[in-house]
Amino acid sequence: MVDFTNGVVFTGSISVQVPGLAPASQIAYTTPGTYTWTVPAGVTTISAVGVGGGGGGQEGYTSSSLGGSGGGGGALSYVSSISVTPGESLTIVVGAGGAGGTGSAGANGGAGGDSGIKRGASYILQAGGGGGGKNSGTSGGIYYNSGAGGGTGGSGNSAGGVAPEPGGGGGAGGYGSAGGNGGTQNSALGTAPFSGGGAAAGGAGGYNTAYGGGGVGILGKGADAATVSTVGKGGSGGSDGSVYSTSPNTGLYGGGGAGSPYSNSNTAQAGAGGAVRIIWSGGSGVTRQYPSTNTQDF
Repeated sequence: MVDFTNGVVFTGSISVQVPGLAPASQIAYTTPGTYTWTVPAGVTTISAVGVGGGGGGQEGYTSSSLGGSGGGGGALSYVSSISVTPGESLTIVVGAGGAGGTGSAGANGGAGGDSGIKRGASYILQAGGGGGGKNSGTSGGIYYNSGAGGGTGGSGNSAGGVAPEPGGGGGAGGYGSAGGNGGTQNSALGTAPFSGGGAAAGGAGGYNTAYGGGGVGILGKGADAATVSTVGKGGSGGSDGSVYSTSPNTGLYGGGGAGSPYSNSNTAQAGAGGAVRIIWSGGSGVTRQYPSTNTQDF
């Protein structure tokens, strides 16, 4: 656009706000729970992303010197265009991270909760939570939206019953690719997908310790997890996992929890919580759609 008013030349673009229509904006829910969101005036289409909670790790077998398994990472799911009616109420569900196994030697970790958006009783966006750590293997969360983008969470590695060391947690899914799997015992590293989907890496297993899976960000498709190290790395701006402790995994959002060592009778690591973020264009003339069209914070 060129404007010769008063002899001043301007080159660039201008976003015009249409009267009576909402401006481009967003809202994020990052604390596990259930919420009600009312569609603003003038908003008829939204785009959204959800990340399921990570699964909790398994408690080590203190009586038989076996480490616990890691929990699976939460899935990521997004939809680029959802028709809505101004003033309607939608239910927002943010899944909690699964609890770490406790109470008995070898207790399984809890599954992470699903995250998403409901219209009435039906999900219009749904991202599954990761499975809890257990001997038979730990599945990552899945995304449910037919025809929509997303990635499954990485599996936590099964260590209990196989070797004395605990397994690492799985990484959260990405924008079109699966999260990395947790590492096995003996300090074996977790994996990262490196597939351009912004997914997170799994955490490593190790002798007497293990690492939680990395989480994934909610600001749109970005870089995959960094080169794998012991700690599961976050993808698309998500945060890294943390070393085993009885505290929740810090790998936001959706990182799976580490299994606990056989030498420690405390609770295994819980998974990280999920999140839901909604963006809309309003009447600003700015197109905003997941996975990567003007998905940043405005």
